[in-house]
Amino acid sequence: MENNKPLSFIWTAGFKDGSDLMQFNEDGTENRFKLVKDRIEELKEFYLYNKDLSKIFTVNLDKGYISFGKTQTIQPDLLKEEKKNIRLIFFRRHVV
Repeated sequence: MENNKPLSFIWTAGFKDGSDLMQFNEDGTENRFKLVKDRIEELKEFYLYNKDLSKIFTVNLDKGYISFGKTQTIQPDLLKEEKKNIRLIFFRRHVV
């Protein structure tokens, strides 16, 4: 069984030094999530972009905020409460 379905979610990691790591480079090569895990102590925000819905889900690990919308901006009206002691968990299944 072949799984050629394109990804619905694409991630970007934002680090405390202001740098970003995108899942896909401009040349189409893919960065492994392990690169994010290797810098997990430096991670500030994590974004998941859903191509089907044109929505961005944002997790701010500094303040514990989770929001969604059309931009990477935290929207105060969507915030519930500040979370404590949070960690990032993300995976995708790949069938070969």
